[in-house]
Formats: sequence, structure tokens, C-alpha cells
Amino acid sequence: MLSIMDGPGRPERSHFSELMEREMSVQRKYVAMTAPWILAARLGMVVNLLSAQPDATRPASDDPALRLADYQPSGDYYDWRRTGRPERPWFHKYDQGLVMKIFLAERTDEGRGCKVYLTFEQALEVIERLDRITCGAPKIVYLVGWQYNGHDSKYPAWGEVNHRLKRAQGATALESLKWLMREGRRHHTIVSLHINALDAYEDSPLWQEYLEKDIIAKDKRGAPLKGIVWSGLQSYPLSYAREWETGCAKRRIDGLLKMLPDLKEAHTVHIDAFHTYPPLPPASQYEGFKGISPFLGYGPERECAAQRKTLRYFRDCGLDVTSEHSTGARLDAFVGLQPMAWIYELPAPDIPPSLYCGTPMRAEAEIRTDQRTFRACWISSACRRPRKSGPMPRARRTTTTHRWQPTGSSFSRGTTVASPWSGSAVSHFSPTAAAATNARRGNFPWIGCA
Repeated sequence: MLSIMDGPGRPERSHFSELMEREMSVQRKYVAMTAPWILAARLGMVVNLLSAQPDATRPASDDPALRLADYQPSGDYYDWRRTGRPERPWFHKYDQGLVMKIFLAERTDEGRGCKVYLTFEQALEVIERLDRITCGAPKIVYLVGWQYNGHDSKYPAWGEVNHRLKRAQGATALESLKWLMREGRRHHTIVSLHINALDAYEDSPLWQEYLEKDIIAKDKRGAPLKGIVWSGLQSYPLSYAREWETGCAKRRIDGLLKMLPDLKEAHTVHIDAFHTYPPLPPASQYEGFKGISPFLGYGPERECAAQRKTLRYFRDCGLDVTSEHSTGARLDAFVGLQPMAWIYELPAPDIPPSLYCGTPMRAEAEIRTDQRTFRACWISSACRRPRKSGPMPRARRTTTTHRWQPTGSSFSRGTTVASPWSGSAVSHFSPTAAAATNARRGNFPWIGCA
């Protein structure tokens, strides 16, 4: 580069290099001024990119802390045929255990009184016996009549434990219920609740609110729609859709789980009479209308979508929902949303038991009749006739002497079968065998563990 000497040995800066330095200075100032904006823009792009990632990278809606206050789950149909699996994994293997009910109490005197069959302490004694009978099989037991004055008492409210069921050592009935749920685990038994989400009664603490908000089904004139008279009390069906619209469904579930957080550890609850088409007397039926509330005019599709919300919301809270029926009185069988039905009607061919099943040994009526010995022989009756209520639990092993029938089949008379749980065997004895082993088997001459 040519330069003009300004004095001996001293070069003078060219006009070109001076211009270059000025330009670089301006660029440095521009970068300093715009850097924060560029950084913010790029961070925004990262945030947008993360928000567009698949669900696996986002916080799961199962975490209640991450849900908005007005959150509602989806009511969309779940197509189980795409995967052959539940929408989300079940918490329990219902096809590899026994699901039962224990009837504790029923209301009397038009809902004002209560007849107790078993207190919580006595229920634990039954659970202990059932565990011995079934040789430690995994069991789920739903308690019927745990609330207010017993079975079907004061629905739709779930807010009070039946005080008559309290054990002497417990401070309250609620504490006694929590105790029973904890103790049940020592006997391979998950203890949970039997509830009802459809029926309402005039003596319920929620009656007036639900009536004013049109959650109670009404006829076209706006009068409460009469359902079936259960145990001497008039019932009224609820609109599932309206209960979700008003926020009362979510509030009712949240209230139950707040009162009894132990339910989240049980990971299951049973909803009785979860019908899309509730049973109604002729006077309450409207020709051509298949919904629940003629006053609202919501069709069965809308009510069924709200039922799916209930199933999904319980699952969000960490609970599977089992129910009375699979297809009976329903628009949808809820395959993939409900793991087990008390009365199992096959919704479709080739449904694996791990996806949907019934229960082979219910025990509710037998325990209610005879809490000490169960002499009605509910296991032997299950062994003697084919079960149409669902697949049987699957075996984990077979031997030449102890045989467990394949899934879905029935037992034959006198069959001894392998227990799929502990390597022991549940035996169905003939009368002669029972007499010979009576002393050895204690109070259960018709059943034994080999």
C-alpha cells in the first residue's frame, strides 16, 4: 500500500483505512444494540419448537398441578382397534386377579336409618378369610354402603363416610376407612369404593344445587324426571353432560379424592349403574327421545361423551374405573377406557382379557349371607358352570395334577386347578373329598390350598 510520509520514517494513514475503521466501529455498535433482540427472537424460536414436539416431551396432563383450573378431559371416542391396547395402561392386571364387592350397609326407614352388615373392622376379617381361601391371590374389593346411611344413600353426594361403620379404636369413620384400606394390602387386597354417578335423591346435600343447575334430569315441563324406586326411595337420573358443563362433575370427583386421598394409592374405583340409557318407569319415557333429560334435549352421544370425560378424569387422577356393565344400557362399551365390568357382555370378538374382562368370583351375595364361612360356595359355583360374565384369570404355570383352564373357558366338576398367583392350588372338592379334609381345612371344607 502506498502512503505519504509525514516526517522521516512515519507513515500517514490512508483515507481508505480510515473509512474501514469507521465502518467497523458502526458495525460493532449495531451488533451491540441488536444482540438482545436477536437473542430473544432465537429463544422464542426454541420455545415454539419445544411446544410443537410430541406429547412425550411435554408435561403430562396426569399431573394435577399442571392442569388449568377449568381443565376438562376429552369426550372423544377411543378407537381401541388401532392398537389393541387401552388408551393409557391400566394400574392393575384385572385379568390376573379377583375383583369382588363387600356389602357393608344399606339404608332403611326411607333413608333415615341404616342396617349394618359389616363394620370396617369386620370387613377386614372377611378380607383375611378371603385371602386364605384364595391362597394369596391378588384381589380388589369394592366397599358397598360405605357412605352416609348405606348403599345408595344421599347420592349424588360422596362427601361423608357412614359413621356406623367406625371401629372402636378409630377417631372417626373416615380414619377407620383409611385404616381398612391400609390393612387390606397386608392380605393381597386393594380396598376401594363402590360409588354411583347417575342417581340422585331428594335427601342429598347436593339436591337443591343440582336441581337449580338442571343437572337433575327434568321432563319437558321442567319437573324432576322420576327414575326407579330403589329400596323404597324415589331416584332421579342426572345428566352427565350438564354436570360437566357446570363444573360440578370435576368438583365432585376432586372432593372425593381430597376427602380420601388413599384412593389414589388404590388406583381403582367402581362406578355402579354407569348407564347412558338409565332405567325409567313408563311415565318418564318420551317416545323418540333417547337422552337422559328431555328438558335439556341432549342426545345420547352428548351424554356418552361426558361419560368418557369422567373415565378420563379419574385416570388423570391416577385411578382406573371399573363399572357394572360393559355394554348394557350404554351407547359405548368404553373399550380401552374401562378395564373390567361386573356384568361383562362381550363388546366385540377377539378382545384380549388384558384389555377388557369380567370377574369370575364375585362373592358379594355370599359374604352378605354368611360373613364367617361363605357356605354358599361361591368358588365351587363358579367352577361348576360356564361363566358368561367374562374371561377367567390366566395361569402362569400348569402341571399334570394341578390344572388351570385356558382363558375364557369354564371349569368341570371336581377339577383341581393351579393358582396363577403363588404356585399353590385352589381345589374344588367333591362332597366326599370335602368331608375327608374338613378337619384339616378348618372353616372352609369346600375349598383348600394345596
